[in-house]
Amino acid sequence: MSNINFFRVLQSGGTPTPPSSTWEVEDIDLNIIGTNNLPTSILPSAQSTRSPSFIDASGIKLYAYDSVNSKINHGDFATSWNVNSTVTYQESSPSGRFNFVPQGIGFKPDGTKFYALKQSTGTAGDTFLYQSTLSTAWDISTMSTLSLEIQETESAKCAAFTLSSDGLTLWVITGTSRSGANTSTIKSHKYTLSTAWDISTAGSSTVSDITSLWVDESVPLITSLDFYPNAVNGNNILITGGSGFAVAFNNDLTTSNFQSDGAGYSLYAASTENLYIFQTSRTGTTGNFNWNIQLYNLNF
Repeated sequence: MSNINFFRVLQSGGTPTPPSSTWEVEDIDLNIIGTNNLPTSILPSAQSTRSPSFIDASGIKLYAYDSVNSKINHGDFATSWNVNSTVTYQESSPSGRFNFVPQGIGFKPDGTKFYALKQSTGTAGDTFLYQSTLSTAWDISTMSTLSLEIQETESAKCAAFTLSSDGLTLWVITGTSRSGANTSTIKSHKYTLSTAWDISTAGSSTVSDITSLWVDESVPLITSLDFYPNAVNGNNILITGGSGFAVAFNNDLTTSNFQSDGAGYSLYAASTENLYIFQTSRTGTTGNFNWNIQLYNLNF
């Protein structure tokens, strides 16, 4: 590509020098467009809506929610972090595991636990976070029945979740609106886990209203959240994204700064380990869509 821009999170500088706790999100644009269509065994052509996806730290394993057949499908890229390489179907989750469409999915880094977030996108309602165990790491066909572990009773229409790099802190961010300027109340729900990566051991949440940190709330939809350890000058940050925007926070969600390119994309997944953000994308017409993966690079 002749014009490659990067998604950068930088500590603000210049003259006058702002406080060191201020973050800036800038230069958000597409880095790599996947031109190879995913096989229909991963995302069927009859699927019409974007679905949550996940790529593991190796850049090989791809998991995507198939809303036509209500299951997670797993495929492997032929080349690590090359979204134009061939994807070979591996396996699917057992039938009957999903009686809802997840808004977000994730895994424990060793592939032995799977997480799914449920959130109503129509009528505002509770936010639910489920967990299951994989008897064989990364083999989604071996996942146990989903167990509800977290339920936020605050009325919301969009949400995202992530865990810290040590697996001992869980964040859930909720929003009460999916569209409309300055119409959403955005809250952070922070949990401490007594056993790393096991959300069934989460204590009570610490809830913070972070609406005021949403510097520009013209598009409040929340679809992704991830934790980046030592991302900027050794500091930890959280990045959340939605349709056409991204927000970077310091570790305790007390400071943010925001800049959008207005590209209109939706960040549906993130890879902390390799500093990539990716999403599913489609071409074609209703009932006959071709799906691929678009990749963004986080250049800290």
